[in-house]
Amino acid sequence: MNTLYIYADECGGIPLDDSSEPFVGAAVSAIQPITGALALRFDVPLLVRHLARTSAAPFLAHVKPFPGYGAQVSAKFDKMDTMARARKLVTGVHEYLPSGGVAVRNNIWVHCVTQAVGQALVMHSFRGPIDRVVVTFDQKTLAPESRRMVIDKCREIPQRITESAAKFHALNPRQVESVLSNVQVAPDDMVIQWSDEPGTTGTEDGLHLADRLAWHYQKHLQSPTQPSFLDALAQAGHKDITYDVTQIMIRPIDRDSIETWKRDTGLPEPAL
Repeated sequence: MNTLYIYADECGGIPLDDSSEPFVGAAVSAIQPITGALALRFDVPLLVRHLARTSAAPFLAHVKPFPGYGAQVSAKFDKMDTMARARKLVTGVHEYLPSGGVAVRNNIWVHCVTQAVGQALVMHSFRGPIDRVVVTFDQKTLAPESRRMVIDKCREIPQRITESAAKFHALNPRQVESVLSNVQVAPDDMVIQWSDEPGTTGTEDGLHLADRLAWHYQKHLQSPTQPSFLDALAQAGHKDITYDVTQIMIRPIDRDSIETWKRDTGLPEPAL
């Protein structure tokens, strides 16, 4: 069985207002478990060597606030919370709604960290066959509903990859067919776990590598240097490994979702 191991961690507080620091989600992936003693702290050259030693591929996603960010995030998630509560009240069901309502912090974390995980899987889809994926997140307190959302989002990733690749078949048939052939992961073959759960012994080194990757990238976002952190990674062959999630976090709720909500609840769109 061709198993891909992905380790995901983050750095920074969850950004809720314009003055918040950047938040980073990081993932490192390898076709074998990442093991070996790692220093508690290490610099960029040592990080690059660890990636090479473990044949690990890095990927990074981030949210970086700007003037007006806080107001837009607040407005979007207030509307999401109103819609989610109304759906549960009318239909009796909303599988991802915690008892305390939509948790903005958890939603930002989910979008950022799962984006890093998804892109890590995309990168490996060009390298070789994958029929099983084990994703380990660093321990985090999440409501059961939020944890279920993370699991479901991760299990959707292989299907999203194949659907996206198929759209470009005419442009590059050989590469697309390679990706479609490589990604043979059924939802039940996506193992999603947190480091505080039983059976995750041995994931510490992979998570520590993801932690250091996230830490260095957050420092880069706050105060870039020359040559930069990303330059060092690029020289080692790790190019195009970042994704800015900021616009996703402030983008209005899509029209199709709103229309589906109106149809399901029989209510008008909230004026928020």
